[in-house]
This record gives sequence, C-alpha cells and structure tokens, in this order.
Amino acid sequence: MWSKDSQLYILTWVGTIAGLLGVVLSILAIVHPAGFPISPAQLAYMAGSALILGAISLGIWRMLRTAISRPDVETLKITKKLVINDKTGKDAVLTRTQIDRANRKVNSHTLTVGGLSATGSITEIKIDGEVIPQANWERVVNDWRVTRTKYTPLQPGTTITRVVETKIADSFPKKVETLSHEVSQHTAKLVMEVTFPSDRKPTFVSAYLAFGNQAYEALPVPTRNSDGTVYTFTTANPQLGGSYKLEWEW
Repeated sequence: MWSKDSQLYILTWVGTIAGLLGVVLSILAIVHPAGFPISPAQLAYMAGSALILGAISLGIWRMLRTAISRPDVETLKITKKLVINDKTGKDAVLTRTQIDRANRKVNSHTLTVGGLSATGSITEIKIDGEVIPQANWERVVNDWRVTRTKYTPLQPGTTITRVVETKIADSFPKKVETLSHEVSQHTAKLVMEVTFPSDRKPTFVSAYLAFGNQAYEALPVPTRNSDGTVYTFTTANPQLGGSYKLEWEW
C-alpha cells in the first residue's frame, strides 16, 4: 500500500507529464508536419484527453494534499465566558468551552489548556464537570496547565465539546481589568464574554489584539446586552500567536 506522500508524488508527475503531452499534441495538431502518421483530428482528440487527465490528476493532488495537511482534530470554536459575581471583583468564574471536529477517525481526545493564571488565585479547575486535583496541575513559568484525555472514539466529521471551568479569587479588584486569550492553535471562531454584577457595571469596554511588544491593534467594539451587564466580542479565524484582550473600566 502506497503512502499518501507517494500518492502525492505520483499524481504530481502524472499531472505534469499529461499536461505537457497535451500541449505538445495540441501544437502538432495545429502545425501538423507533412507526412505525420496521425491526422490533426486524432492529435486534437489525444491532446484533449491528455489535458483532461492532467487536470484531473492535479485536482486530485490538490484535494489529497489539503486532506493530509489537516490535523486529526481541528478546533471549530473557543468560547471564554467570565462571570464576576460581586462588585469587589474577588469572586469570579471563567468557563472555557472548546468545540473540536475530527477529520479522521481517532480513538481518544486529549484536551490541554495552558495559560491558566490569575492576579489573585485559582481555587478550583474542572474539566467536563470533573474537579482536577491540584496535584495534577502543571506549573509552566507563572501559569498553570491541565490536561485531560477523553477515551471516546470519534468518526470523521463528528464533534466533541470540552468545558474547562476555573474558579478565581481576588483577581479583578482594580479600576481597569482585562480578560485575555492567547491563540496557540488554529481556531475557526473565538468568542470572549464578560458578565458584570448589576451593582457595578463597566463605564467603558474595548477589545484589541497584541503581538508581543508590538503596538496594540484596536478591534471592533464588543456588543452589550440591554441592561449593560454582559459584553461580548466575537471574531472569525483569530490570528495564530496573537493575544486577544477584552478590557474594561469600572
């Protein structure tokens, strides 16, 4: 059984040779040297067949290359919802929902979430409703990282939803605060949302994109609900390596 790389290699050569042959035969059909044993009509027919074969081979090559380049599982959507429960900003819950789709059959799904940090402290982390013991939190510089594998076979085209819930204490006491998301994987859609307590609504909310030490890029103003307690920012195909920030003053 040939590997996919071998199939791509063969299709590339078949498409290229067929295309060149079609061009040569087309020229012969037009010029048609005296005494050439094949009639112009036959040459034209052969040229057309060769060009069609070349086009089909290169089309299959392109489709196969696209299929191979896609990961086993790709992320369709990440939603981060921060709910601040009190006006002091000391009690909050961040829920991160990730929807993935299998491009090939996989026997398990591993979710790794890094960059979990707080200016105060993280008191609890759950994945899919299961509390992760603090002994299983992995320290990465100043952040935490957690990993959980779900042994559920996925068929091509099926989706799986994973939910990470983080309880945060003493992390939003200042007048200006921020919810961030670092784009570490290709994602089709990103949603960031903050819900404020009714007795302390924000006076200003903005969104921007940052890359390292580069200047911040302003993004469309987040939408708000009717009573001004929920602000939402949504973007398609967030830029890999970028840091998306929802900032507010309250």
